Amino acid sequence: MHLTSFVIRYIQAVPVWLQQIEKLCEAAGIDFEPVRAVIGQSFTEPPERHPDQVGLAALLDDAYLAHRALEEINEQLQPVCGVPLLPMDPMVANLVVRELLGESFAAELDAICVQLGKCYRNQRLGPDSIVALILCRQRFTDTPGDWPDFAGELQIGLRPPILALDTDTLH
Repeated sequence: MHLTSFVIRYIQAVPVWLQQIEKLCEAAGIDFEPVRAVIGQSFTEPPERHPDQVGLAALLDDAYLAHRALEEINEQLQPVCGVPLLPMDPMVANLVVRELLGESFAAELDAICVQLGKCYRNQRLGPDSIVALILCRQRFTDTPGDWPDFAGELQIGLRPPILALDTDTLH
């Protein structure tokens, strides 16, 4: 039940977060079109990779693509503006979904996100653009709940595998 709630919230967060990142980029004069195009295409085209998936499973890979793209953009732009665009860390949630999708498929989606992130590498912003971005960001962080840590809130996380001790090799 918790996992289903997590997946639903993970998927539902995509439109709001994309809109917020798009507004941040717009405020700073950064082109968001490459991200909008890739993510929009992902959600609107039929899932050829997994045509048998329906419901939440059919949307989860698209949501993962969006979340990871946002994470990549944040990683590339944070050094430019001095603050993270995302006032939360999506890493745990993305790792949980990565586990649900499977390593090889998640790696394919990650490669797409890394390419999107490269669009923002070495971005240069003037002082006015940085100030505009930071002021725009403050509007979003002043509204608690818009950037939840839903993995943490639902107590969903990843635990390392428990290793059995080999008493023959202990000294």
